[in-house]
Amino acid sequence: MFQLPAKEIIDLIGLYFGRFGYPLIFASALVENIAIVNYFTPGSTVIWIAGFYAQQGLLNPILVWLTAASAATLGNQIDYLLGYTGIYRLIHIFNLEKRVEEQRKKYIRKENIVEAFLIYMAGIIRSFLLVAFGALRIPWRKYLAFTASAAAVRKGLFVAIGYFFGTNRSFIEWFFTNFWWMGLALLLLWIVFKNTILKYGRFVLTKIKKA
Repeated sequence: MFQLPAKEIIDLIGLYFGRFGYPLIFASALVENIAIVNYFTPGSTVIWIAGFYAQQGLLNPILVWLTAASAATLGNQIDYLLGYTGIYRLIHIFNLEKRVEEQRKKYIRKENIVEAFLIYMAGIIRSFLLVAFGALRIPWRKYLAFTASAAAVRKGLFVAIGYFFGTNRSFIEWFFTNFWWMGLALLLLWIVFKNTILKYGRFVLTKIKKA
C-alpha cells in the first residue's frame, strides 16, 4: 500500500508556518468569526495546526494564542455591527435573518450568560447569537468583555489541543504514513457533516439540560 511521506509534509507545512504563521493565524481567526463568511473557512483548524508547530518551536504559543484571540474578538465586533445597524436584515442567504431572530428572542427570554458562553464555543451558530446581541443593542463594553473573554478561552483551548498533538508528533507521523486514507476519510466526513454533528451535539446538550 502507498505510504504517505508524512514527515516531509509536516516539515514542509512547518516551513510556511514558521515564515507566515502569525498573519495566517490572524486572518484565519478573523474571517472565522464573521457571520456568513465563516461558512467558507476551515474553522479553527489553522489554530490547531499553529499550536502543533508552537510545540515544535516554530512559533511562540503565547503569541499564537494572543493573535488568535484578538483576531477573533475583532471579527466578533463586525457581527455586532451587523446586528446594531440592522444590515443583517439585508442578507438573504443561509437564513441569516431568521436564525438571528431566533437567537434574539431566545436571549430576551433567558438572558443566560452561561448558555451564551456555551453557544460561543459551539461553532457557526456563535455568529447568529453575536449579531442578535448587536440587534438587541447590548451595551458595547459589556459585549466586548464577553467576546474577548470567550475568544480567549476558545482559542486557548484550540492552541492547547494543537500543542498536545505536537508532543505526539512521532505517533502522528506513523499514523498518517500508514493510515493516511483513514485520516483523509475522517477529514472529509468532518467537512461534509460538521454542521450536522454540531447540531446533534447541541440537541444532546439541550436534552441533558432539561433532564
